[in-house]
Amino acid sequence: MAPTLLAGFTATPIRPNGSGLGDAGFGALIEGPSPRWLMG
Repeated sequence: MAPTLLAGFTATPIRPNGSGLGDAGFGALIEGPSPRWLMG
């Protein structure tokens, strides 16, 4: 059986307690554009 691909989307990759989403099963973080860039 082929491995399952899991994709998740969040607006807050760093939680208020300082921990990331690594324990949520994601192996990589792909950052989108910054708010400053979007407003430019």
